Amino acid sequence: MRSSIPPFVSRGMLLILVFSGCGKSADGPVVPETIGGVSKDTAVDGLDEDERLDFCLALRDVPSVPALEVSMEGACVAAVLSMDVSEQDECAELRDMCVETDGDPTEFEAFSGLEQAFEDLRIRECEPLDCPDTTAGDIYACVSAASNALSSRYDQLAEEVSALRCEDEDVSLESLDLTEPAQPSECMDLAEACPGFFDLL
Repeated sequence: MRSSIPPFVSRGMLLILVFSGCGKSADGPVVPETIGGVSKDTAVDGLDEDERLDFCLALRDVPSVPALEVSMEGACVAAVLSMDVSEQDECAELRDMCVETDGDPTEFEAFSGLEQAFEDLRIRECEPLDCPDTTAGDIYACVSAASNALSSRYDQLAEEVSALRCEDEDVSLESLDLTEPAQPSECMDLAEACPGFFDLL
């Protein structure tokens, strides 16, 4: 059994999503008609101070940490493998001890960056943007698409962790797909039209 585990999520995930990888969102996010009381078709450089604040507060609510379904057994196997355990019997023994603790499987190493990953998608500053060709809907679409991509990635990881078994001869943390989510096309477009937005994250 092999136990090396690369990092999955790091700070600044949205910037990684925007400037690395390729690919497009399958269907794209649904953009509401208004975002914090601001029409989705309003150019962001035309927002007054109150509108900008309401829009920023609404954007902060877009990223939503998913409620992951992870089996305790699989999470315990992942924890055991991270300790460089190579024997199946030892793996099973430590796994059983871990399962008996009845802990939260999402608190294991593979999910350690979950909360921070979504926090990094939340706007931190509500400064004016000089982006005449960018609408409130364009920004919402990027943040929503990035959040959806991250949620899907963690859901897939939860399934993979849940399937880990000490009894599998080739069980390994390297079987987990820890690659970054594909770049949402909505963020690629926004990076070209309004790069200053990403300075606010």
